[in-house]
Amino acid sequence: MTVRDEFKPVIIKVGGALLDDAEASARIWAAIAAATRPIILVHGGGSATDRLLARLGHTTARHAGLRVTPDDQIDDVTASLAGTVNAHITAHLVRAGARAIGTTIAAAGITTCQQHPDTALARVGIVTNTDSAPLHALLAAGFVPVLSTIGRDANAQPLNVNADDAAAAIARAAHAAQLLLLTDVPGVLDADGNAIPHLDEPTIESLITAGTITGGMIPKVRAALHTATTAACPVSIAPWRDPTALAAELSTNPTPTGPDNTHFGTTITAPAQTKQHAP
Repeated sequence: MTVRDEFKPVIIKVGGALLDDAEASARIWAAIAAATRPIILVHGGGSATDRLLARLGHTTARHAGLRVTPDDQIDDVTASLAGTVNAHITAHLVRAGARAIGTTIAAAGITTCQQHPDTALARVGIVTNTDSAPLHALLAAGFVPVLSTIGRDANAQPLNVNADDAAAAIARAAHAAQLLLLTDVPGVLDADGNAIPHLDEPTIESLITAGTITGGMIPKVRAALHTATTAACPVSIAPWRDPTALAAELSTNPTPTGPDNTHFGTTITAPAQTKQHAP
């Protein structure tokens, strides 16, 4: 599918930390509702799911940085992410003025999934196939798709897909203009604790070797670089605590910077994009 630049959507991924902050999330919903660029919102909701599982007497385990989703928890995880959390986000976006429609990454065959190769994760899935036509139909009609990351396998059984991975798959399928990963940190930080405006592969590997990028941020930036390369779009790791910069990022004329030429978080680009965005 060929998509004209002005119809290429911005994929925004949000997680549980934002959803637990009512004031901050209201400002984010308002920025999305006011956006002049087409938006697809992909969401997690780990903290809300943790609370539900705890009330039901389940324990939450993680393996290799991902939630383990046993057979006896998948229905409850689905109820949380595809039900309560998705409905909450959709309703608040509508209240803010967006024409939001809540659904899942499995709806209308947007994705097909299979079980993660690491079977210790149980009912965790990975995206294997995508069809962006339903998303582009919604965008063309002026809607904001709000996608929970509950996928389905070939037998229509539910699988819990990591939200970052799902957002990356949607970005590739939809020929996205940009992927925004909204987090509770200002971006990828340098040795002085300041957000690094721009990263490419050589800089990322240099900062990892130097010990500046550490821990869970290492797989996050490498995954972002992979997405930037395979989806041919910049990927930004940016703070949800800065709705003004987000609103500027969602303006009609996309740039890798926010208002007054100040960067919004950290933008990660593949080599061809680096040349395109060079001053």
